[in-house]
This record gives sequence, C-alpha cells and structure tokens, in this order.
Amino acid sequence: MRNTISKIWLTFALLLLGGLVMTMNGQVRYCMNYTEFVKGQWKTAEHVSVVKKNEAMKRIVQSSDYQMEADDEALKKLLNKKAFAVEIDHTLYVNCRSFRHQGVRFGAGYAVAFRMGNDKLCVVNRKVGTSTLIETGVVTGLTSFTPLVVGAIASAGLTEVQLANQVCYMVDSEAGSNGKTKVTQIGDLLMPELLGNQKALLEKYHAVGDKRTRQSAMNVLAVLHEAKLIK
Repeated sequence: MRNTISKIWLTFALLLLGGLVMTMNGQVRYCMNYTEFVKGQWKTAEHVSVVKKNEAMKRIVQSSDYQMEADDEALKKLLNKKAFAVEIDHTLYVNCRSFRHQGVRFGAGYAVAFRMGNDKLCVVNRKVGTSTLIETGVVTGLTSFTPLVVGAIASAGLTEVQLANQVCYMVDSEAGSNGKTKVTQIGDLLMPELLGNQKALLEKYHAVGDKRTRQSAMNVLAVLHEAKLIK
C-alpha cells in the first residue's frame, strides 16, 4: 500500500518541479455558498480543471493552494471570485477567499476539504500568517487512510511534507453580512469537542509531544479519519 502511495506522490512531485499541477477535467460540480453545500444544491459544469500554485506564487500573493481554470472565461471568473466549493472527480475544493481566522484573511484561492458529518467541512490550508514551508521529513501514518481519502490527497497533489506544514480548519457556518466566513483551527482546543467520548483517540492525538506536529494536518486528518468524522 505504502509503495503505491509513494509512486503516486512521486508522479506529482515530478509535476511540481514544473511549478503547477493540473487535475484535468472530469465530473465537475459547484455550489455558490455554504447553505447550498449543506443542502446538496450543486450545479454541473464542463471543461473545468484545477491548478496547483507553486510555492513561489503563494509566497508572493499570500494565497491558498489552488485556482480554477475553465474554457469559458465567465465560468472561470464565477468559480474563482464567487463560488464556495468545487468538486472534481470526488475531490472537494473550497474557496478560501472569504475565510478569516482570528481576523486574519486566507487570501484568494481554493484548498482541499473533507466533509465532516452533514454540515461541516475540514479544510486543509497553511497556518494563516505563515508562508514558509519547513522541510520536516517524511511523516508516517498515511497508510491508515481509506483509498477515497488517499485518492483525494493524491489527486490534489498534496505531499507529506505539505501536510506536515499545514493545518486543518473547520467551516460550520455561512458567511456573515460582511461577507466574511469565520473558521476555527482544528487543534488542541477543538479536538476534545469533536472526538467526544472517543478518549482513546484523544489520547492518541495528544501522544504526539511536539505541538506543531500534533496540530499538523497529517496528524489531525489521521485521527479524524480513524474517528470516522471525515469522508
């Protein structure tokens, strides 16, 4: 299993050397806001692809990881400026343009997300206010994920180093009247609430001594997945 995952990531690593990763057009649907997402009110689209920005581009503009491309310019503008979420071949991307964490904006662009129950999202993005990618080495534990989650991670071109450097945020409400969406980092404060009475998993989460590593997307996703909270 791990060899297969390594081969998938090697392919994307080679593409990343060119600066961008393209996930070509497949089954595409999108929704315009959080409420439409919760109610399953999707619209379909054609000839849409997702582009992964390179690190230099993200540092310059302090943006999220992805942007949408479309043959139709009006559709491209709609997706990047106004849409809330886009799903391409079962990989979910959420527009972070309106997101704020403790008053700090995420910047334009999309991030990979996973559904949490019926009305929440777990969004993988950099810790806002930081842009430096620290080479922490290979993080283990990915083999515990189901093929669907592994597929979403791989098709989005996320590497283990990126997951070690990024964190997870919870989206559970519509944007306010000011157009801003308040999000909460999934970490030491929120994990007890999310895990509830699954004390063994909470202990497993806290068993990672280093706070930065403990609250990384790699560790958080692994625990949430084992708790059957993301899909």
